[in-house]
Amino acid sequence: MKKRNDFPANWVRAHPATTDIFWMAVVSICAPLLVGLSSAAANLPSDWQHEQPLDIAAAGLVKISLPVETLDSARPALEDLRLYDDAGNEIPFLVERPAPAPKAVQEAKSFRVALNPDNTVIPLETGLSQPLDAVTLETPANNPDFHAPEVLPGVELAGAALDISQWGFRKPVKISAAGAQQVELDPDVLSHARADFADLRLLRGSNQLPYLLQRTSISRWLTPAAAATNDSKQPGLSRWILTLPRAGLPFTRLTCAARTPLFERSMSLYEQLADERGTPYRHLLGTALWKQTPERKSKDFALVLDSAPRSGTFFLETENGDNPPVELEQFQMAYPVTSILFKAWPGDQLFLYYGQERAAPPRYDLSLVAGQMLAAEKNVAQLSAEEPLKRALRDENQAGQGGIVFWGILAAVIVVLLLVISRLLPKPQPASSAPH
Repeated sequence: MKKRNDFPANWVRAHPATTDIFWMAVVSICAPLLVGLSSAAANLPSDWQHEQPLDIAAAGLVKISLPVETLDSARPALEDLRLYDDAGNEIPFLVERPAPAPKAVQEAKSFRVALNPDNTVIPLETGLSQPLDAVTLETPANNPDFHAPEVLPGVELAGAALDISQWGFRKPVKISAAGAQQVELDPDVLSHARADFADLRLLRGSNQLPYLLQRTSISRWLTPAAAATNDSKQPGLSRWILTLPRAGLPFTRLTCAARTPLFERSMSLYEQLADERGTPYRHLLGTALWKQTPERKSKDFALVLDSAPRSGTFFLETENGDNPPVELEQFQMAYPVTSILFKAWPGDQLFLYYGQERAAPPRYDLSLVAGQMLAAEKNVAQLSAEEPLKRALRDENQAGQGGIVFWGILAAVIVVLLLVISRLLPKPQPASSAPH
């Protein structure tokens, strides 16, 4: 409470965060006593630091609301609050802390959902006259009777037949629920498929199942095996060999941390490849400048690749000059998440084929409704273990179609060889006639 006479005359106001006080006195005594409360009180306790005068217009049961200033100065439980008349007599009172009114919770009077290509509109009629505090929507997980609308209803998605004899790998696809599906390409597929994913084919039986390829900005991180291998012949060179569990993963970013607090180095990442003649050469993947000072809070370094890797072993190098070697740790490599989207049912037996270097990119009419497929609620499908296809399966058609030609060519070669040999053999001398 404020000190005496510090409050304005119109200080008594209702406030939403106040505490109410009730007190009762005898009617014949109450009026003069309460009116006298507005004057200076006599012989008040000296331990109280604040007081607040009250102006009461009528005798009887009185209710006032404590303002915020009083609540701010008083103790939290208001046990230090006292009420006195102008003669110094303490007046009993009751503190009431009003509880908030209970909130009504009821179902909406009407609820509709309009699915548009770009958004979802929900017209909602509450049936209540008071303002709303919140609206709770029941999700399908809480409603066993909910059935998501069918994606592309009435559209039968099917592709042409495909001869998979030239494909090197496949993976079964597991479907848990009907409708739109999303399956993330795992490291097996990323390692053995082409970099542009033109060889991906999703088959149901012998026919293709159209899909959409979705590239995302999400990254998956792998920890390579790292080893520092400095060359004694080049003491000013630091080199680290990084090995991934699979070759050909399309990682796009390399990160690591430094234990050395002060340095400036140009970092280069490359891999060793061989050309068509078997001659080894260095394939540069990316370079970056790294400056590290004690004031720099982050000790991390990131190198973004300029070229797609082809192998599973990489070399990170830097020239130290006249400085000691830097110490690096916590190597991480990231590749972007790529998924395929399609429509299927749990009873479908699906296989994802990949590993065909000469395959042309597929062209599906599903791309015409890509927006609906991308906006649909999708189930997460799973890829099973990789199945390398047998060489006999890939060569079966070649053997059937080229067998006759092969044997015909072989027979012709044999005939030619026999003719050449016959010409090389010496001719027999004719017999001489006897003299008469």
